[in-house]
Amino acid sequence: MSLKNILILILSLSLGSSCVFDDKRDEDENDAASKQEEMLLQTMLIQSMVSSTSAQTASIKLSNLIVENAALTKVFDPDQTSFTATCPLTTTSVKITPVPEKLTYDVSINGVLGHGGLTYLMPLNTDEETFTIKVTDPATGSNTTYVLIVKRI
Repeated sequence: MSLKNILILILSLSLGSSCVFDDKRDEDENDAASKQEEMLLQTMLIQSMVSSTSAQTASIKLSNLIVENAALTKVFDPDQTSFTATCPLTTTSVKITPVPEKLTYDVSINGVLGHGGLTYLMPLNTDEETFTIKVTDPATGSNTTYVLIVKRI
């Protein structure tokens, strides 16, 4: 495959389309340097595709975590996956609103599935409750899990 066709293929793949080549080359073009160039470009293409896929799946995050009837002990940071909130001993429930970066992401708390921006009313049965918040891209199945511990004090 010629350098030109490889570049067209890279562009085609990045745009999500496909292409077909009728690549008829003279035998004297198939020398060692040409083969090395082709292998290098194929390796670069594979690395680019892997890097692109990693970048697409690496950002399955919350953009915000809103907790009512309790206060987070630190400012929400989407790159942190563990949080603690405190509330008075008399508090019987908290409202948790996990806001994903993309509203198309599925969100669940302790296995109860919802969608972006849904508010969950969660009971506080003990002085310390742990809530597992999972954000999933339904298109890829990739996910990130956050843990919120609510302490009654």
